[in-house]
Parts: sequence; C-alpha cells; structure tokens
Amino acid sequence: MTAHKLLVNEQIYQEIFNKHLLLAEKSVLIATANVKNIFIKKNREYISIVQIFKELCNNDIYVSLLFSSEPSQSFLDELHKLKLYKNKNFYLTKCPRTHFKCVIIDDKIAYTGSANLTGAGIGAKSIYKRNFEIGFMTDEKNVIQNMIEIFMRITERKECGGCKRKEFCSEII
Repeated sequence: MTAHKLLVNEQIYQEIFNKHLLLAEKSVLIATANVKNIFIKKNREYISIVQIFKELCNNDIYVSLLFSSEPSQSFLDELHKLKLYKNKNFYLTKCPRTHFKCVIIDDKIAYTGSANLTGAGIGAKSIYKRNFEIGFMTDEKNVIQNMIEIFMRITERKECGGCKRKEFCSEII
C-alpha cells in the first residue's frame, strides 16, 4: 500500500529520527545542506546522532551522509572521538551544490522536505526555538527509487564532470 504523510515541525523528528532511523535494518541515506550534532531520544536517554550512526554501522547497516557546508564542530569532534570515519559502513560526501534534504531508510521509507540535519530543522528543539519546517514521508517505491538514484549520482561523483565548484569539495576528515 502506498502512503504519503505530511510531516510538520516536530513530527519530522518523531517519525523519521525517533522512530524509523532507530529501526533501520539495511541502510540510511541522508542529504542535507547543514549538519549539526543533534541528539535523538533512545530509550530514556538522548544520544548524539553520530553515536547512533556508529551503532547502525556496527550492526552492518550502511550509513551515507551527503551535505554541502562544513558540519558543526561538535559533530566533527564526536565523529573523531568515536572514530566513525574508519567504519567501512559509514560514508561522508561533501558537495557544495547539495541543497535538497532527504532521509531514505532501508529503501522503504523516505522523507523529503525543508528540514536540515540540525536540531532546529528536524524539530528536536523547544517549540520556541525550532524552525518552521514541512515535508512528506512516503513508502512509494518509484519515488524512493528516484530519490536513491539522485542521491547516489552525487555521492558517487557522477555529477562532477562539468561542475564549477569542485574546489569546495575538500575532505572534512
């Protein structure tokens, strides 16, 4: 059954990050312009998204993060502390032309909308501090497959040929 669901503000955090991300079994693909070290509620505590990525990768789940601007220092510090960049299942791709936002989990559930991978973006901050965001979650196979193809073309550098912004694609690690 194909379903589409409108997600607004904290619903993005609740549905995508607090529910589906924690239940990933195969893969997690995330595209965003901005990356910060957000905290996700797991059981009764809040842990960094970098720690969640490490747990997923250690369970042989592929995690790929595509972004355009340098991640926050807190995100980078946690990345180095946990040595996640050494995990064979974790991939970071910097492309300054990335502005779309999406989360694809297990090739079965996808979110696309306005939210960046920041606490204010995904609705994880207080009601008085978060951004106003909107997006859709879907399980429609054709839509998800198209999103994966776009994501992979960028992460596999197939769009780099005539790009005039390559000098901004430096390694972050």
